[in-house]
Amino acid sequence: MIPAPAGPAPAGSAPGGPQPLVHVRVLGTVTASADGSEIALGGPRVRALLAALVMARGRVQSADALLDAVWGERTPGVRSALRANISRLRSTPLGPHLRGGRQGYALTAGQGLAVDYWSLMDLAEASAPPPPAAIDELAAVAGAVAVDGAGDSPFLIHARTEARAAVR
Repeated sequence: MIPAPAGPAPAGSAPGGPQPLVHVRVLGTVTASADGSEIALGGPRVRALLAALVMARGRVQSADALLDAVWGERTPGVRSALRANISRLRSTPLGPHLRGGRQGYALTAGQGLAVDYWSLMDLAEASAPPPPAAIDELAAVAGAVAVDGAGDSPFLIHARTEARAAVR
């Protein structure tokens, strides 16, 4: 299995308390699970939003950047839709890993969160060759369509290209 990134416990988690292990996958169909049970994310927009946050690798994304990436246009009510989708993600086990405020939103690394794309990028950027088990897992996902099930915005087309390049 691709190793989970290490980091501090997310804000809002009980120190030393049990916390579900949350897996986010964007290499293939965008999915998330907590302790092995799938998290009901909803439709393509919320999946695209999660993918946009994943691709940012913990960096805060402004509301405008997320609107451009996920919706591509600024129609009336789209900011409300962004807030509703962020709220939906916060109501899941992903909630403790989401940071947001005036600057924007981010999915932050921490204890209890494993993100396939982050692990892939860490392996791709490492100076040492990845362990054989990680290579086998990467080979298995290499044929998958990255960020599947989240629509076809220009951002997602770019994200798929970036993920494919990292696997090669």
